[in-house]
Amino acid sequence: MVRKMTNPFQYGGVVGEEAFCNRQTELAYGTDAIQKGDTIGIDFERCVVIHEGREYHFPALPKEVLAILNDGGLIPHVKKLLGKG
Repeated sequence: MVRKMTNPFQYGGVVGEEAFCNRQTELAYGTDAIQKGDTIGIDFERCVVIHEGREYHFPALPKEVLAILNDGGLIPHVKKLLGKG
């Protein structure tokens, strides 16, 4: 089931409670919208999952986890740290 989300940002005024982005709700919408076999994009630097033109934000990953991902996984990361990679 796809739920329509309203833009949480308002221009030209003070942002009220209803306009703040609720990441937990946003992630719930994303998990309902993404189906098995769908292609998604993940931008770890911006903390965004991209699916069919929509963006779903997630909490930032710790820099240590990003280093493991950037090195190609845990084993290549450990080899790099040990000077064997």
